[in-house]
Amino acid sequence: MDDRTAEMMQGIGSTDIGAFADNLAESLDRQMKIAFEPEQRKSLRRFSSTEVASVLRVSTSNLRNRHKDGSFPEVHTDNRGHRFYTAEEVDTLRDILGRTGKNADAYRPGRRDDDRLQVVSVVNFKGGSSKTTATIHLAQRFALRGYRVLVLDLDPQASLTTFFGFRPELEFADGGTIYDALRYEDQVPLSEVIQKT
Repeated sequence: MDDRTAEMMQGIGSTDIGAFADNLAESLDRQMKIAFEPEQRKSLRRFSSTEVASVLRVSTSNLRNRHKDGSFPEVHTDNRGHRFYTAEEVDTLRDILGRTGKNADAYRPGRRDDDRLQVVSVVNFKGGSSKTTATIHLAQRFALRGYRVLVLDLDPQASLTTFFGFRPELEFADGGTIYDALRYEDQVPLSEVIQKT
């Protein structure tokens, strides 16, 4: 710390630091509201027929034929006739394939009664090593493949939480974080802090 910074710090008390923190939080809140309306949520983009065929493990011709014969509901089509699907629509197709497909279990992957829970941890003590990015892509890919996924954001920066459309510094200022489920006193069940995305 240089002499000028040390001199400035001598005159600042803990109440001043608290006031600065409050002012900064209010300023961040104003900026976030300008950039991202509070009522809005991030939403997942639509997926092309090729992407949907890949995650459902069917051919694009099978997908096209199922639409033609009416066994799949119609989805958004652009002016060139290309179909695009929301994640919810992909899940609907997965349900239909699970009921009508030859290998129904393949379309609804996940744990069976005797299966153990699978845990994937992304850990590295070095900053900037793409831990959050890797986690986001893994979680999204498994979810699109039909698995039920629970992602735990244990990073104080909460970048993963922010990616899923939450504003932690505003929405969880009074609680609702993983800390509430891990602390020693007044612990809440994990089910109370899980947020659906």
